[in-house]
Amino acid sequence: MTPNKNKCVTTNVKDINFEKEEVLKLEITSFVKGIKKSLIRFPKEKLKEISNLEGEIKNKLSNDKELNIALLTKLLQEQLKDE
Repeated sequence: MTPNKNKCVTTNVKDINFEKEEVLKLEITSFVKGIKKSLIRFPKEKLKEISNLEGEIKNKLSNDKELNIALLTKLLQEQLKDE
């Protein structure tokens, strides 16, 4: 099976308003699916909502760090599937 070749999502730094938004670059590499690169941008107004959801998710995670990382990676892959 040939790995997918995803284009890197790029943006010009001049297009980012760092006072109003957070910008993260995320790369996930799978031996089967290849590299998935994403640029995640969201308004800083969502930080409180993100923090609340983060707390809920952390409370549901196990004590097994490897299991948690595998789960979160799988969830990220699902969320980024159609980008």
